[in-house]
Amino acid sequence: MTLGTASRAWEPEELGRPLDLLEALDVTEVDAGAGVTHVEITTAVGLLGLLCHGRPEGARALVTCPGVFGGFLGPGRGLFHNVARTLATLDVCTVRVDYRLPGDLASCVLDVGVAMDLASRWGAERFVLMGHSFGGAVAIQAASMIEVATAVVTLATQSAGVVPPQFVSGLEGGSRLLGDRPLLLVHGDRDELIPAEASDRVREYIGHGEVVRLSGAGHRMVEAGAELHRRLPPWVLAALDGRPDRF
Repeated sequence: MTLGTASRAWEPEELGRPLDLLEALDVTEVDAGAGVTHVEITTAVGLLGLLCHGRPEGARALVTCPGVFGGFLGPGRGLFHNVARTLATLDVCTVRVDYRLPGDLASCVLDVGVAMDLASRWGAERFVLMGHSFGGAVAIQAASMIEVATAVVTLATQSAGVVPPQFVSGLEGGSRLLGDRPLLLVHGDRDELIPAEASDRVREYIGHGEVVRLSGAGHRMVEAGAELHRRLPPWVLAALDGRPDRF
């Protein structure tokens, strides 16, 4: 099937090779040093950027989903970069995604599927998806379509768009999104863009999840960057190993 337009959705029955669905015009891969590989995938509707830290020696990978403007660094002054460096020392591959069309939910979900597809070709079998703001909806939607996503972390997530169109409305439909897979929802109590209650609404809809309030943290979570860098890698590692714990 053809990608066609920016709003083209990635349907669950098409799972298998998301990279093929992208219909790439060109793929460029370069060694960026320090164990990082920079991949650029050129398509008819935009350029997908991926930064890959290490290789999934233990079949484990983290995929990061940025906010509505895209980018590699994430909140907290480079949280995605810092977490990726830490996990690389623990034989966990991290793929940081910079969307082709930031803000277009359907295409961003496909982009995350492409990142997982690429990591699986390197040997990854289990994934945690981590998304900030708009990326929280991307992470949850992608995980709902891919069983090898073992857990999801959202940071200051929006509640809009967390439900893919193939799920019916209402709590019964929401409860099927992630099954019993761990869901961690972290939100600053001084978020100036998305109220912390948005994470509560997402938890209520999905039917489970741990909501964590960060005292004094705003939407970019700069105030809690060091704390998140310290606490997230152990949580991700535990979730990947099938022994999830509280944050």
